[in-house]
Amino acid sequence: MNGCVERALAPEDVVLRRGDAGYPARLAATADAPPVLFVRGNVEVLELPAIAIVGAREASDAGRARARKLARLLAQRGIAVASGLARGIDTAAHRGALDAGGITFTVIGTPLTRCYPNENAELQRRIGQVGAVVSQFAPSSKTRPSCFPMRNATMSGLTLGTVVIEASENSGSLIQARKALEQGRKLFVPRSVFDDTALSWPRKLAGQGAFVFATIDELMDRMWTP
Repeated sequence: MNGCVERALAPEDVVLRRGDAGYPARLAATADAPPVLFVRGNVEVLELPAIAIVGAREASDAGRARARKLARLLAQRGIAVASGLARGIDTAAHRGALDAGGITFTVIGTPLTRCYPNENAELQRRIGQVGAVVSQFAPSSKTRPSCFPMRNATMSGLTLGTVVIEASENSGSLIQARKALEQGRKLFVPRSVFDDTALSWPRKLAGQGAFVFATIDELMDRMWTP
């Protein structure tokens, strides 16, 4: 897999082992908690109330705009925005949180010593400055396709819930949606996607417990409802 490469962890990078006092409590309570986390940035942001925004890499203009706006609105309400640094919806979500001067963190499917895709190297650097970059993969490990579903489970475990902005029927984002439900996290689907009759996954997820929302206030109300 292509991606810019650093030789080793930076001196300021933090290694957290499951059972350590600093290991994120929300994640530790899940069956998917990895034994080790490598963190670049502020470890404390991983304990903040957080929502993950995920979706297609080959996203539509409307989907990217929706992700960026939602991230900005969440950040303005003091919610940390998590995503996976992929192109498309993930990139838009991170940028939306940064637009608002808010906190965003990314859970990546590569070691901290890599950046993928290359085009997001600067974005990854900025996230490490204002939030955190999180990986469960050692610097020496090889990046395989199976790494990305693993990081989706970790991202879900670090957050209170996940919003799937836009996805095809076989999108990797739906792996995180399923993990959110398995972990007892909130799962959100935008009304505009739910109303798209060409897609079956939004109604399937709603039938399994996902919340359909049209406004930020509806999402926030649901997020805090037991």
